[in-house]
Amino acid sequence: MKIVRPVTITDAVLTSSSVTEPETLWSGATTYGLSAAVYRVIDNVHQRFVSLQAGNLNKIPEALTSSTWWQATGATNRWACFDETVGSLTTRASSIAMTLALPGTERADTLYLAGLAAATCRVQVSDPWLARCLIAPSASPIRAG
Repeated sequence: MKIVRPVTITDAVLTSSSVTEPETLWSGATTYGLSAAVYRVIDNVHQRFVSLQAGNLNKIPEALTSSTWWQATGATNRWACFDETVGSLTTRASSIAMTLALPGTERADTLYLAGLAAATCRVQVSDPWLARCLIAPSASPIRAG
């Protein structure tokens, strides 16, 4: 048995992604209409909320008293793959490219990809200390098992 210690993916770690985040960051100064979608960063995950009413001003989405104003719909598409929820997927019609930069002395020797369905998967690891790049080969096609 091997235990893999997870690394928390934050905005600082996810330095780029080809998956767009169409929702806007919630602001207490903005009035939201019915069905407006916003996100809030909660426990390092961009959580998506949909407005349930028009004239939605300064109602904090995750507040317990906001259930008549906002509906939580899970992580945004860009962050769904990092929300630690089984079955939560990040999807895109074309290829997905993400860059993760671990902070300071943090290191990773294992990458776990669950629920992956793709024609190919390419993992590139850059090591600035050794000035080298490792590329893992991919089997094709890849299907979640």
